[in-house]
Amino acid sequence: MKVRSIISLVLALIMTLSLSVTAFAAPVYSDLEGHWAKEYMEDLSDKGFLTGYDDGTMRPNQNITYAEALVFISRFYDLDAQVTEWIKEDYSDIVDSCVPSAMDWAKEGITVCLGAGIIMASELKDASLGSEIQKEVLCKYLARAIQIPLPDSRDVKFSFNDANTISAGCARYVMALVNTGIVNGDANNNFTPNLSVTRAVVATMVSRSLKYLDENNVELFPAAYEGMSLNTGIVYAASAKALQLRTYDGQVMEFAIGADTKVTANDKSVTLDSTYVGCAASVKDNNGSALAVTVSSSKETWIQGSIFSLTKSNTSPYMMVLDVLSGDKTRYNILPNKAKITLDGKESSLAGLTGDLFITFKVEDRYVTEIIAATSKDIKSGEIKELNFATVVNLKVVDEDNYVWCYQMPISSLPTVKRGDTAITIDMLSVGDLVSVSMVKGAADVITTVNTQEELSGVLSSITSTTSGTEWVIVDNEGAKHTFTVDPMAKVSDGKKELQISDVKAGDSVTVTLFDSTITEVRLAQTVTAISKISGTVLAVDTVEKKITLLDDNKLIYVSAGSPVIADAVKGVALKLSGISENSKRTVYGTFENSTTIKATVVIVEG
Repeated sequence: MKVRSIISLVLALIMTLSLSVTAFAAPVYSDLEGHWAKEYMEDLSDKGFLTGYDDGTMRPNQNITYAEALVFISRFYDLDAQVTEWIKEDYSDIVDSCVPSAMDWAKEGITVCLGAGIIMASELKDASLGSEIQKEVLCKYLARAIQIPLPDSRDVKFSFNDANTISAGCARYVMALVNTGIVNGDANNNFTPNLSVTRAVVATMVSRSLKYLDENNVELFPAAYEGMSLNTGIVYAASAKALQLRTYDGQVMEFAIGADTKVTANDKSVTLDSTYVGCAASVKDNNGSALAVTVSSSKETWIQGSIFSLTKSNTSPYMMVLDVLSGDKTRYNILPNKAKITLDGKESSLAGLTGDLFITFKVEDRYVTEIIAATSKDIKSGEIKELNFATVVNLKVVDEDNYVWCYQMPISSLPTVKRGDTAITIDMLSVGDLVSVSMVKGAADVITTVNTQEELSGVLSSITSTTSGTEWVIVDNEGAKHTFTVDPMAKVSDGKKELQISDVKAGDSVTVTLFDSTITEVRLAQTVTAISKISGTVLAVDTVEKKITLLDDNKLIYVSAGSPVIADAVKGVALKLSGISENSKRTVYGTFENSTTIKATVVIVEG
């Protein structure tokens, strides 16, 4: 990546070097002719952000102060408002105590220097900010600012005639800049470390530093704030050790709460628990670990969901909302002409709200007073951390930045799950799988595995089928044996037409497509075997499709219950399909059509 932006230096140069931005070619400055820094000052002038004075001069030999130099160096960092605010929170007290009110113009830049590690608090306390800065001191701060690697102290060997005058505290920084050609000696091979710094020296260092950053693809950012972010939303679940936050775009994030996490509500330190569910909150975190949690008043009512319908009347607007938690559709009256509405962080209006958005809104005195709307389509990728089955399937995915994304999916309306182009059932996913989850209006829409795909050819040595699935042993062309699980939805063909699973027999030559150790496509197929009995917990009953979803040993079994005998063996009575309740224990007798679907002949309660 390139350095954030050369333009970000403009403001600094305006402050410290009488600079301004212009889109026109730089003029010729009378006092640069024959000057040693002419090339560098004209380089910055040609780029349109270094200009001289009204009298047509550049004044290259005018010195700058300590404070001016720090403000200038701070502009190497093009920080967003949030990071700038965090740095102010951490260092404003130090800056206020060290920087006199007459230098208020320098406080923001000096604060950034502290946050970026350009200057230490102890150094700032000892600095004479109104005095002219020395060359070796500027080198120290510049080297820190551009994050240049420092040499080992044993490798600091200068060839300058006055090398012995460079202080030990600045030597490594000066050496690093010398090694990269950013600074060098004068015509007499002297470094003159204690001389004041002129506009010419600063311009030279700026020009060379920009070249170094560009050539080395350096992106500058304060290391102490790397990976830090602020996430806002509504508390979905909370305990002393973890917080789940549904953000304003519908995603649910989980943050670890540690002993050092600062948790406040109404400006008081608190311990998180379930009483804070439904409260607005913000989480300052570093790669998923919460540094600070701020919770709003529990008296506020916040609701999240999607707009089912919207009446945009000027006098009595209202909306029907599909609640993301309950699934209920409820009418909410909107405060006419006064409700605050934002869409993707920008001010909006009722006219900008549509049904494909995810919304978070506040209700006060029976009226909606604030609506935070967000484009609801999003995709998160990562590794499955948890996968638990019940009437609601819980899936947790951790991404490459260590953020944990949580998905709660009713067993009766699961998202589409794919392995490559092949549709699979959700129980075929496993902890450790790499997946991509597509979200629409706060709900998982499509889950796609992204594991590495490869092919293998060989002879099918054996086939083993159980209720847990089908395994093939394939002997490859070099004689090595490989054992794979066969996806029950695997595509089967002979290169000309589609085949059935049972068409492939032991001894056949096959070429299989693999996602990790699962076969998703074959040239020929897998075989399955029938079983007579399966027991498990009922997760869902579909009386329309006449299907029962059972959970057996963390595997979903789909029972085709078209016309079986359904009975309660304990009570000795016959039951209807609608009489089977969720979370009840059932035993099914029938014939397996494949490794996940059994055609039932008898469904009973045995105890």
